[in-house]
Amino acid sequence: MRAPEAFIRAFGQLLCDPRGSQGSAPSEAALGTLRRLTTWTQQGELHLALTRGAGADDEPELLVNGVPLSGRRGPMGDVLVAALERHDIAQLTIRQHAPARELFQVVRWLQREPTRAGAGRAGGAQGFFALALWYVDVTLGGEERAARSTLGVQGPFVQPSQVVARHLAAAHAATKPNEVRVALLALDTLLDAYASTGQCCPVATALVGLHSLVVESRWMPAVRETAAPHLACLRTRCEDLAVASLAVRRLAELAPSARPPLLAALGWLGEPGGAALVAHLLAAETLAARRVYFDALRTLRLGVPLLVAALRHTQWYVARNAAALLGEMQVTDADAELVFCLDHPEPRVRAATATSLLALRTPHALAALAARLGDEHPVVHASAASAAALLSARKPATGALHGAATEEPSEGASGAGGSPAGGGRPGGSRGRALSAVGPDWSGGPPPSHGRGRSDDVTDWGDDYG
Repeated sequence: MRAPEAFIRAFGQLLCDPRGSQGSAPSEAALGTLRRLTTWTQQGELHLALTRGAGADDEPELLVNGVPLSGRRGPMGDVLVAALERHDIAQLTIRQHAPARELFQVVRWLQREPTRAGAGRAGGAQGFFALALWYVDVTLGGEERAARSTLGVQGPFVQPSQVVARHLAAAHAATKPNEVRVALLALDTLLDAYASTGQCCPVATALVGLHSLVVESRWMPAVRETAAPHLACLRTRCEDLAVASLAVRRLAELAPSARPPLLAALGWLGEPGGAALVAHLLAAETLAARRVYFDALRTLRLGVPLLVAALRHTQWYVARNAAALLGEMQVTDADAELVFCLDHPEPRVRAATATSLLALRTPHALAALAARLGDEHPVVHASAASAAALLSARKPATGALHGAATEEPSEGASGAGGSPAGGGRPGGSRGRALSAVGPDWSGGPPPSHGRGRSDDVTDWGDDYG
């Protein structure tokens, strides 16, 4: 990072602003400082860590991305160190593109006196995890010291991902049953600690490493037999939605060239990985993040039941994104549910649905599309014309195809051969799936967003506008 001393100085200045601790909006000067901080965070992830010497009275050292500032931290650096020590924070991680709002929340929390109600999360960091921040994580000093003592880690502070990688390497290299058992037990301890504090980087590292152990390890039979139950336990832990979601969050932070191993590990998890990807797609606040999750779901072909259920979500962009994905993933069993979305009050949802139905090209999809020639949206109208042409071209070769395709399927037929979420109209298992994704717009139109423009279904620019 360019000029870390300037970042530390600005952060310390914010900590000295009394308005933050009062829970009010930042002052004008603080607003300017926050803008500078967000400019710096565009350059990459930032790790602020404290190291302590062997002696109890040794002065703590402040490291920025692993580099000690030594005598360059200045008075504002001393303010930051004091705040981190007061809350027993071993490391403060600020991810790339962290917004000013989250930075101000962290400053406001650091200004307050910590509540020493107990140990760990209930003690030094009480209140931090309630903020539910996406771009800022903390590693607690007490938890870090306890974990390092338990695992035999000595020396200066190292990044959590490096600690995980060390034990993964030991597991890979194990030649005796006890060696692999110790390494995997350590990984289980680390995964639990880092997942409970919401640290996505070491959790993602653990998931990728676990997948690698399962598919690439060349253990002797006795070692593999010892490892098997521990690997199964670790996989079960990673299948928890909260843990899988941390790994998915890391996916959007990685460069495209670095994503394949994590994508493969999420695919190895199966539907738990798909559920986490769908959850992040629906909650993503930036175009870039939505594109990452969209592409991951399309590549892995996961999360189909949740995507089908999302077609009836009250937020139009959620239904639109789900419709577009189902078409790109070629989920032909979802044609009946997609046909239902041709009646959506939001034109952009109808456009995405029409494009997907045309891509699926099932008889039911084409017949339903051909009946929408009167739709005012140009994408829907063009798709309907294409569907009618395709049906006309098929008719001489297939005889009664058009008549069979235009016949409305019965409730029983929809349930048997419909979507992976249950097919048919609301109710039954499909209705229960919908309740897990969000409210159903079929009971009434969602709030009006106006008549949308004829944008391509992969244009995400106005999802929240």
